Amino acid sequence: MKLSCDSMVRKCLEDVLKVGKYLEIRKDIKRSDFTVTESFRKKYKSFYNIRFVSQEWSDKYFALLEEQVKGSKRSFEELLKELYDVSKRVDVSFASKIIATVSPDEPIWDKYVLMNMGFEKRWDSFSDKYYEERIKEAVNIYNDIKAKYVDILNSEEGRKCIERFDELLPQYKDNEELSDIKKIDYVIWSYRE
Repeated sequence: MKLSCDSMVRKCLEDVLKVGKYLEIRKDIKRSDFTVTESFRKKYKSFYNIRFVSQEWSDKYFALLEEQVKGSKRSFEELLKELYDVSKRVDVSFASKIIATVSPDEPIWDKYVLMNMGFEKRWDSFSDKYYEERIKEAVNIYNDIKAKYVDILNSEEGRKCIERFDELLPQYKDNEELSDIKKIDYVIWSYRE
């Protein structure tokens, strides 16, 4: 065997989590001349496993992402409203991905994070509400998700998760692009019951 078992496990874990793609995206958006190109769209969609509803929505999404990278710093609520204007849906996961892509210390909201943090039923209870109520509750839940991440980071178990992540993928231990929040995000997102 060319590779040791440890290095094969590390490579498999790195590939499953798509850490390299994430770091490529972070490198791209930090360039001073960053613009969303077709190749960037493909890389981003592949990393986040995104399938867009329409070209109009996709164009709006990437315009918002580019503006966020260049300093517009829209809030989660503002992003939800902007995306709603195009899709007529409250796209919580997509809005959080814009924020988390630009700020690695912000978590992503997706169905697995929601489920693993115990917010799934709360969010589902708003599925039949008017969009303004849904957006208001989405902001509340996202703030609660962020607070829970802070609690996890400050807990012994959270510190153990980060240490274990660093042991399994030591090449990323001191990479500032892979924040402790992002490491916890990977763990929470990856867990499937």
